[in-house]
Amino acid sequence: MKQNIIYPDYKNSILNITNSILNRYGAKPYYSTLSVLDKVLEKNHKNTVVIIMDGMGDDMLKNNLSESSFLRSNQRGTLTSVFPSSTVPATTAYYSGLSPLEHSWLGWSLYFKEFARYIDIYPECDTHTKEKVNRSFLDYVRYESTDKKMRGIENYFVCPSGIIQDYVIQKPVGVGSVEEMFDTICRLCNAPNEKYILAYWFWPDYEMHEYGCYAASVRDFMKNTDNQIKLMCEQIQDSVIIVSADHGLIDVNERIPLDEIPEITECLIMPPFIESRAMTFFVKPDMKQAFEQRFNHLFSEDYSLFSKEDVLDRNLLGTGTAHPKALDFLGDFLACAIGERYFSYETDLSVPAHNYAALHGGLTEKEMIVPLIVIES
Repeated sequence: MKQNIIYPDYKNSILNITNSILNRYGAKPYYSTLSVLDKVLEKNHKNTVVIIMDGMGDDMLKNNLSESSFLRSNQRGTLTSVFPSSTVPATTAYYSGLSPLEHSWLGWSLYFKEFARYIDIYPECDTHTKEKVNRSFLDYVRYESTDKKMRGIENYFVCPSGIIQDYVIQKPVGVGSVEEMFDTICRLCNAPNEKYILAYWFWPDYEMHEYGCYAASVRDFMKNTDNQIKLMCEQIQDSVIIVSADHGLIDVNERIPLDEIPEITECLIMPPFIESRAMTFFVKPDMKQAFEQRFNHLFSEDYSLFSKEDVLDRNLLGTGTAHPKALDFLGDFLACAIGERYFSYETDLSVPAHNYAALHGGLTEKEMIVPLIVIES
């Protein structure tokens, strides 16, 4: 069933949070800043903290916390995610201040022609075999992180110990739990010197993938998080704490195994990739028209299909100068989810496909809209 569709607004998105912060610390912003955030940042608090709660969309926040909760009572509005509305492109937008078009980290799984290999870019492993790959692929998708743009201020990146990404920010701090993350932020804020602290936690996304957006375990996690952030803010002085997300999620009801649909597979040069709800297709030159007709006949209720030219003309991935690899990763067509079903494409049939309860990456309102929460302590 089709949902409310939201396109990324690169003047009112998570990308603009980072650009407001760049502006606050004297670096040239790449995109417009957020006036509601600028008014707070111009007070020049000692510390600026940005907390990214993976998957904490506006819809799930409203459905799992009461209006009187600490987070919701400090909400200043909503923003769009970038597109694709997924962890890799969105968190990289936070880390760089650049759009997916500019930083090129378009999604979870990307095909690198230099290695003739599909790579899961955050785990740094082969998409199909899951074996670790040589990190040389990073040389092709380098970007300048925010800490290199903000001079004369301490930068920290607080994140789960198992997923420290040393290319994000110069001082990563690994933590073992969300409670430890908030304790660490508190400790850093109360230490001497001015700081910018970026923090990321991979829940509630992880829990929603397995159990859905409105499961009891998700609600319990959000209530605990709400309380933990409140306690943290009560112990911090002269700081502004910005809480948002990379994207939201939507409950899904059916997996579509594209590899089992011959009228689609016979059109393709290679298996599709990026994300299950934002999938790119490299199509045989003499079958582009047939592919488009067949795809729309089969999936028009579930996906909007855009040609590569349409994607770029609509600025779906952002504006600015395109990273060469972003153009490499983008095939002849990009399918963007607008309903409650999702694609899979299996190359190893001995490994059963995973069935998800909730997903992200598409253009639905639930995936695209995230809260902007601002607390001054």
